[in-house]
Amino acid sequence: MDKQTFLDTLHGERAQWDAQVAQVSEKQMTQPGFAGEWSLKDVIAHIAVYEEWAANEIQRALRGEQPEWDPKLTEVSNDERNARLYEQQRGRSLSDTLAFSRRTYQQLVEAIQALSDEEFKSTDGLGGRLHPFWAGRPLWKGLVGNAYEHYQEHTPDLKAWLSGQAETGKTHSP
Repeated sequence: MDKQTFLDTLHGERAQWDAQVAQVSEKQMTQPGFAGEWSLKDVIAHIAVYEEWAANEIQRALRGEQPEWDPKLTEVSNDERNARLYEQQRGRSLSDTLAFSRRTYQQLVEAIQALSDEEFKSTDGLGGRLHPFWAGRPLWKGLVGNAYEHYQEHTPDLKAWLSGQAETGKTHSP
């Protein structure tokens, strides 16, 4: 995949996600039960944390710096990492979470734009400066799960939740 196609897909998926999130009232965004015990706010923070991680990794590598890997987060299972990140983020206010999400999305876009086409397709983890997670496959394939596929992963929960809320007359009109 080329960089522009990736960015176009990312922008399109983010726009769809944002449009669906906009259908939810602020009060509903903080109610547990969206995905297990997590609220929609928690899922928004979850996605933003991964976008921030990917953007930071790329930005450090492009500056020639070694990334900062927290073994408490990189050497555990996805479920354990997600639980730890949830604990770190759950105290954020809704307004801070939404601002964080917008900021990290923009940071990710800018990091991708800063990559050359060759770097975007590289399989060496930008010369070994990225976490081993990135090595052995094109960089863009590592980005997919931390970018637009992450929206796709959580969209069914959002659609089901919106549908359930509509049935009980609790959706928010934009």
